[in-house]
Amino acid sequence: PLSTPGVPLSTPGVEAASASVPARARERPGARRSLVSHALAALEAWTRAASDPQIRSVAETCAALVRETPLDLGRVLDGPTGERNTWWLAARVGVLGVASNDADRVFQLAHVVAAGSTVLWHAGDAAARGLRAALPEPVRAFVETVDDLDASRFDRAIAHVARDELRRWSVRLAQRDGPIVTLIGCAPGERRYGAIPLELLFVERTRSVNTAAAGGNASLMTIG
Repeated sequence: PLSTPGVPLSTPGVEAASASVPARARERPGARRSLVSHALAALEAWTRAASDPQIRSVAETCAALVRETPLDLGRVLDGPTGERNTWWLAARVGVLGVASNDADRVFQLAHVVAAGSTVLWHAGDAAARGLRAALPEPVRAFVETVDDLDASRFDRAIAHVARDELRRWSVRLAQRDGPIVTLIGCAPGERRYGAIPLELLFVERTRSVNTAAAGGNASLMTIG
């Protein structure tokens, strides 16, 4: 990739719950994992049946992401007696996708789906609109087309573009109002597994429940 895996080109933005994904699904570890697995399986089947060999090449990535996504796999952390602390990886607000061909778009989409987030494509891109319309319904739920990228809500971006174009996108994203968006850059056509660091598409969540206080009413002592 044009950026070092795991090292963003910009300072990560402030994390927030997504408006494009049901809030309740983001609040509970495991709530979206089955939905994501179903969508990735549908995307894998769709790519395997594609007439374009470049799109078919993404099928193995979809299969790997089904097995390896850490989305909503909660872990109980050590803590004092009477306290339960849970940590998990949740979906981000949204991920902007920038690419000039469908195979790169599908490769980006597979990673965004694996992270339980929503990919944003520009509504003015006829090829992107056509691809969304051709996707299976469970996958289309993870794709949003927007008219104004600068006014849209997302906290990550993936771009399959040449180096000069990557610089322009980095500047454009840095000039947005609000938190700076981290940009993950890949060269056009780079679709090897690992080219997009999956860990950058998640946000960490924790929940602490103190059952020793409030007379055993855990709901009064939940922090998350």
